[in-house]
Amino acid sequence: MEEQGEETEVGSVLDGRVGRRVAWNAALLSGAQGANLLLHLVWFALLSSHLGPGPLGTYVFAVAVPDLLGPVVDFGFTAMVARTVAQTPRREGVLIPNLFYLRLVVAALCYGATIGFLHLIGYHPATVHAATVATIIAVLTTMQSLQVTLEVRLKMAWVALGNLTESLILVAGVVLLIQLHAGLVSFIWLYVTATGISLAVAAGRALTLTEYRWRPDPAAMGPVIRAALPLGATGVITGLYYRLDVLVLARVHNSTAVGQFGAGYRFIDAFAAFPGLLVALLNPVFARAAGRGTEILRRRYEVAMHLATVPTVIFGVGGAMVAWRALPALHAFRHYHGGGAVLAILSPAAGLILMGSVLSGVLFNSHQQRLLLAVAVSVLAVNLVLVGVLVPLFSYLGAAAATTAVEAVSVAALAVACHRRLGTGWPIERLRQTLLAGGLLALVLAVGYLLPPLVQLAIGMVAAPVLVVLTGALSRSDLAVLRR
Repeated sequence: MEEQGEETEVGSVLDGRVGRRVAWNAALLSGAQGANLLLHLVWFALLSSHLGPGPLGTYVFAVAVPDLLGPVVDFGFTAMVARTVAQTPRREGVLIPNLFYLRLVVAALCYGATIGFLHLIGYHPATVHAATVATIIAVLTTMQSLQVTLEVRLKMAWVALGNLTESLILVAGVVLLIQLHAGLVSFIWLYVTATGISLAVAAGRALTLTEYRWRPDPAAMGPVIRAALPLGATGVITGLYYRLDVLVLARVHNSTAVGQFGAGYRFIDAFAAFPGLLVALLNPVFARAAGRGTEILRRRYEVAMHLATVPTVIFGVGGAMVAWRALPALHAFRHYHGGGAVLAILSPAAGLILMGSVLSGVLFNSHQQRLLLAVAVSVLAVNLVLVGVLVPLFSYLGAAAATTAVEAVSVAALAVACHRRLGTGWPIERLRQTLLAGGLLALVLAVGYLLPPLVQLAIGMVAAPVLVVLTGALSRSDLAVLRR
């Protein structure tokens, strides 16, 4: 009877007025993530101004290590459990606790292996010490296992609330540490603490929504582990090509180069949290659509891809034209002219990350993990060539160019894979309006070169949403289709 009750509860969440729940969650996610993004950038601006390019480079490298370990610790297990629970809710109480145990064991092993590897490879001792502290995050992320309960109930706003709490702690903490003239490692400990509290907020809410059976049951995870292997390998490869540029920069150049790259890349990294939340919200919807037939999945694919294309064009055009002037114009980033150039080159990548996340979600929920792995391997090969050539020659600018180029290659490969396996078609009938909005924005921003950079930025921020609406790139019918 208990299992039947869980089945009814989760099933009703996914089947009852899904569109309204998705729209409401998306609105909450957007609002919370927008506030979180602003706070995150305030914190990072204060940190960058206080540390300077050299120490900031050490900081960026240190926090990149747990980011790189994240896909290894998870290895696709969480996404596979989320899909299984969405399709078979009665297994929730057993699978999620055992997912937690599995991730905890893997995280502990990865922590020890990583610290040993950093010593062995010959990074500077200060860099290794900073990474040793930051890598504790890889262990804390095991709490993400409980977020599956929030995903299948479409309550991901609690994850956004956790992220908002993290940013508030970071802003208050960085102000306090600056006043205390704290050293670099203290700022890393602040980041670790804020991340742990953020994860605990979402995990705490999940604990109130259902009852877990905490008795270890390794046999329950056997099928999940086997099914997750292709997806896990894909995640590891994807994580590697996201952080490969920082690892190579730190070895080929110096911490100042890493700091300039990190100053620009951090803005893209902050934005990239939103696609992750949005796809986690859409994954149960895609999973149910895939189980009901390809026609429903195609319709939802077309809407999602159009909605992802609009910010890709707007952010790409606006960022490329404004970022190189605007970032150094901010007092906190006055020593980061290179970071402004990096951000301009990376701006198109922000939207491409969103598009790639949606495409990957569609393939995953259509049980195409092996195809995802094949695409990831191909993209990694391209990235290795680009990073190996561009980073030694052009330092952080080469790293930025390689990142954007790889994102474009990844989106193209994933779109082709979706078309061939699922018969999906790119929503090109709305592309004209989107490109028109981007072209008009470029004209507005071109006139802005006669003005101070921050004035140009403000004009672009006001003009972009107006142009999107006037050209018809976005309309009420877009969300209406998703609700239907």
